[in-house]
Amino acid sequence: MNQSVPLKLDDPLGAVMDGMLRHPSFDDVTLLYLDRILAWRRQMGVFNRVATTAGLHAIGYVIFLHFANTSGRPENGATYSRLLDICEARRNCGSRALRTTLVLAQVMGYLQPDYAP
Repeated sequence: MNQSVPLKLDDPLGAVMDGMLRHPSFDDVTLLYLDRILAWRRQMGVFNRVATTAGLHAIGYVIFLHFANTSGRPENGATYSRLLDICEARRNCGSRALRTTLVLAQVMGYLQPDYAP
């Protein structure tokens, strides 16, 4: 069975990954996910050529925080500070790469900010 070890005790992504890896359908769902993520990346065109590996990690964290937000409140979703906390905990994306990626993704229409009322 696959194992995942969170980098820190307060690493929310590591804890979720550990649960996902233990799921009995993990292998089948992973193949489906890979197929769809590759199709999505092919559609990204210029963004895919400009974004760094760190930037692509950041986009993954945006998706994670967006779908992990069960409250529906924007401040509990993919905020810059929450994204930066995950990037720093996972040690794969700095603040400048995160900010650049978010701006580029927004300009290209892949992200739309949702401000709290």
